[in-house]
Amino acid sequence: MDKIISNLNLNNNKKKALYVLFYAIFALTLDSISTIHLKWGIDWGIFHWQLKNGFEVSTFILWFAIPFVFTFKSIDWKYFGVSRLKKNDLYLVILLSTLSIIAVLSIKFYPSLRNLYPSIEFNSASAKLNWALYKMTWNISWLTGWEFLHRYVLLTYFEKAFPKKGWFGVCLIEFVFHFQKAFLEATGMLIFSVIVTYWAYKRKNVVLPFFAHLMIESFLLIFILFE
Repeated sequence: MDKIISNLNLNNNKKKALYVLFYAIFALTLDSISTIHLKWGIDWGIFHWQLKNGFEVSTFILWFAIPFVFTFKSIDWKYFGVSRLKKNDLYLVILLSTLSIIAVLSIKFYPSLRNLYPSIEFNSASAKLNWALYKMTWNISWLTGWEFLHRYVLLTYFEKAFPKKGWFGVCLIEFVFHFQKAFLEATGMLIFSVIVTYWAYKRKNVVLPFFAHLMIESFLLIFILFE
């Protein structure tokens, strides 16, 4: 791969962005095929490691730990603080909250989505609590890495390589990844990604995208529990 990239007529920023893109494709692909235990040559499920409490170790390593180690020396820590937030960001929070509720409630009207997220309303209260704790732990384990890999690592490298349009590449990657789910969900993810990735690009911050994504997953959890 080094030889191929070195032979391309690219500046240093574009070469780095290409390396990051290749890693992201590798990490996302390995996570997907290991999760479904794809048997192609080997059982790729051997690379899927999940604790009994729901924490997905393999995903956390691929999407967060490895990218964090390789970007640690150059990390802009203000991306993860609140100093770059502005008061009018509250309007975006309200908009995303409204869209999230509408998107989650619409699941009941689309069989393809309903099949992906079946209700568990008839389970006992203790079973619901255990399931909710399991899912919350699982959400944190993959969501942390998802936002770090996309809204920080990919975004910052793409932005340096393509200052005005690089941010949209992140949206396309998220859109393509969600093709393995229902097309409606992939489309919804694209819309969400365009909004929060552009915001992250302008603000140089990932706090709002992370909590907006967590909010959607929380609404979805509540919907499955009580719908």
